[in-house]
Amino acid sequence: MEKKASDRVVQRFNSGTDEGTYVERAKNLYQMAIDAGDEYASTFQLALLVEKSNPEQAKLLYSRSISAGDTYASSSRLADLLKDEDPSRAADLYQQAIDAGNVSAYSKLARLMSDTDRERSIELCEMAVQKGDVNDGPFFLAWLLEGSDIERSKELYQVCVDNGYCYGAAYNLAIIIQAEDSDRAIGLYRKAASDGRIEAFSAAGVLLMQQDPDEAAKLFEEGIKAGDRTYAACNLGHMLALSDTNRAVELYKLSLANESADEVTESLIGLRLILAADSPDESARLLNQARERNNFQTSIDFMASYYDYVDASYASRVRKCLDKAITQ
Repeated sequence: MEKKASDRVVQRFNSGTDEGTYVERAKNLYQMAIDAGDEYASTFQLALLVEKSNPEQAKLLYSRSISAGDTYASSSRLADLLKDEDPSRAADLYQQAIDAGNVSAYSKLARLMSDTDRERSIELCEMAVQKGDVNDGPFFLAWLLEGSDIERSKELYQVCVDNGYCYGAAYNLAIIIQAEDSDRAIGLYRKAASDGRIEAFSAAGVLLMQQDPDEAAKLFEEGIKAGDRTYAACNLGHMLALSDTNRAVELYKLSLANESADEVTESLIGLRLILAADSPDESARLLNQARERNNFQTSIDFMASYYDYVDASYASRVRKCLDKAITQ
């Protein structure tokens, strides 16, 4: 049997090159295969290679592959590129992929239409689950059902976790169950952290701050090393505020430098307390800044509840920040 042009590309490829040369050579060889008549596989493969660098070219290539009969993969990939600029056409392409047997396209179409037709989105995700999807289908369905069927939502997240998708599913499930089963939630946060969810280090650490402070501090340190310089740094600052004020100040400042939307108002409060004696003007400025934030009360509540178990007098100082008569 005569070899396809794409097969000849593989045979001619020289794998002993660096990645940049590899990609360029692959592009050239796929283009040669296309020129030799392979409008099905090679157009798809070349489109994959140029998606980021030249999305317009990728769109044309996926369209050619679809015309050649690849509605399973190319239709879905083209829809991914078109969903923001032309959601209607993207929806048609996802449906085309579904009709070709592409199970992953169910959840993609569900996400596309979730804002306009929530019930249809749920139906599509249910279909994905029935077809054997153990990843995005059950995950997005779980998210859609959190407000209406929390038990089903938990079951679906667990399906994802059991099948190795922990980045989102383990994290979301841990949030849901942490009040009722903190030990299980900690385990789930650890799974999410192992899967690359860096904020999960801090989430697990918060649950351990009182019962196992050494392990909590270790998790916060791991979170900082992994890239969470906001929450992990802030929480570790709380733990060191009474024993290593210099490090705590560094951590609070680090967290504030990396926040994007008033996430660590607690760091302002923590700095205010540490600097009150030696830098009263700066301390007053920090307190006033904290008071202007919408999460000031909840920040006070969290910090005070933690210090209630560590140092009652410090917890009292935290609560006194609520007194509007205090300016320093």
